[in-house]
Amino acid sequence: MDKSKRHAKITGDFGEYFVLYLLSKNSFECARIDYVGIDLYAKSNKTGKTIGVSVKTKTLNPKKPTQGIEIDSIERAKEACNVFGIEPYLAVVFDQGKYMTVIMFPVDKIDEFCSTSKTKIRLDLKPQALDKYKSHPEVYYMRLRIEDNTFCSK
Repeated sequence: MDKSKRHAKITGDFGEYFVLYLLSKNSFECARIDYVGIDLYAKSNKTGKTIGVSVKTKTLNPKKPTQGIEIDSIERAKEACNVFGIEPYLAVVFDQGKYMTVIMFPVDKIDEFCSTSKTKIRLDLKPQALDKYKSHPEVYYMRLRIEDNTFCSK
C-alpha cells in the first residue's frame, strides 16, 4: 500500500490521541506534552493517581516480523516520570489492518506482559494474551474494529 511521506508522523500522532481518548473516557484529566521520555500526562479523577505515558504506535504487517519497542525508550520514560514524581506507563497502539488496539499498563509490569531481549520488548497479541490484558485490573485496553479498510480511489 502506498502511504504518504508523513505517514509515520501522522501514525504516531494518531496513537497519542487515541490513548488520550482512552484516558479521557476512563475519567482521567490528560494532556499531550513534549518531554523526553513521555508523551502524555494524566491524573485520574477517581483515584488521584498521576501518570506519565510513553506511547508507541506500530503498524503490523503480517508478512514481516514485528519490530519490538526499544528498552532505552522505557528507561527514558522512567527517568522523565521520576522528575515529575509520577508513575510511568507504556501504551502501545497496534494498527492491525482490521483492528486498532491499544494496551496500556504500568512500566513495572513489563516482565509480566512482555517478552524481552537485551534491547527490545514485545507484546503478545494472540487471543489468549489479549484476554489476559482485558481482565487485568492495571491494564487499560481498547480495540476498535475497522469495518471497511478502503477509501475512495479516484
